[in-house]
Amino acid sequence: MTDIKTFKEIGKKEFNEGNYEEAIIAYKHVINVEPENIDALINMGISYVELKKYEKGVELYKRVLVLEPDNKFALNNIGWANECQGKIDEAKELYLKSLEIDPNFDSALINMTNILLESEDYDGAIEFFIKALEKDPFNAANWIDLGRTYRQKEEYELAINAYNKAIELNPNDKLAWNNLGYAYFCQELYDKAIRAIKESLERDRLFDIAYSNLVLIFESLVEENSQEFNLWKELANVFIMINEYSKALESCNRAIKIKPDATEINEVKEKIIASKKNIDIMPSLENNINDALYMFSLISYSVLIKDAVKYIKSKDPDLTLSLDEIKFKIFDHINKRGLNIKLDGKSLVFIQPDDSEEKKKYVI
Repeated sequence: MTDIKTFKEIGKKEFNEGNYEEAIIAYKHVINVEPENIDALINMGISYVELKKYEKGVELYKRVLVLEPDNKFALNNIGWANECQGKIDEAKELYLKSLEIDPNFDSALINMTNILLESEDYDGAIEFFIKALEKDPFNAANWIDLGRTYRQKEEYELAINAYNKAIELNPNDKLAWNNLGYAYFCQELYDKAIRAIKESLERDRLFDIAYSNLVLIFESLVEENSQEFNLWKELANVFIMINEYSKALESCNRAIKIKPDATEINEVKEKIIASKKNIDIMPSLENNINDALYMFSLISYSVLIKDAVKYIKSKDPDLTLSLDEIKFKIFDHINKRGLNIKLDGKSLVFIQPDDSEEKKKYVI
């Protein structure tokens, strides 16, 4: 027989993985043995709400409140269940009760301010953030949200002050740097905006929102200064970073019109053309790899890799990839599609299926 400790572990695991129906089954066993287990009641309630069975979820939260009338999680979660059903006034009342218990309770604070922001009650949202920050002035996330709310009101200086406070508390916060840059952009302080957003990208080179904002800034700048060579060059480089090669090439050509003999911009253009060509040939290359594997699987149990590469090259004589690059693409294609093919020395071996209904998986 499964013991209660195991059911707790199963419930927690399934809950954390988002398998809510399985979590409910496990937590039912826990609650049958431990009817006052707060964690199990809360997580089971959340599971029901995630499955949109709001009444069952609320029933469990209310059982928690009988045991602990000041349980902020239960109050907040009943509020969320009400909000999900469109009962906004009831939700706000419960979020407020939760915040009376803990003014810095992030979940209730976020839920409450989101309602206020959606209704464009920015003053109300600001009031909540300020109260929370009076209690905990070291909460960088609340400073960022306060800044965002000020920006919605176009009170940019206050927004900038809030973002700078967040950065003082956490200099590596990419969102604070990005939002600071956007606030500067709204004030048309472009140099400061660019510096702040580049600081954001220093923290995360893959932060797509920051790249989008850089594009926005440079596009605004080239509208005002269409003959500025460096602006078009910078815009081309930003487009390269986000793999927008057609736009990068267009920006590059605008820069070349201004300075036809500039060595650096011609080097950028060559880089763009090479990158764009590799991107453009991918769909065709994928098809040719699939065709090659399918054809060889029909006539043999294996194929030399060099013969597969030779066939793929014959299908596209203009392919600029090296032999090693094509080999890598073949292996990548096999791995991504989970094909029933293995590497054996210099050959690809097509693994034969058994007599079951399952077909060979080397072609999709």
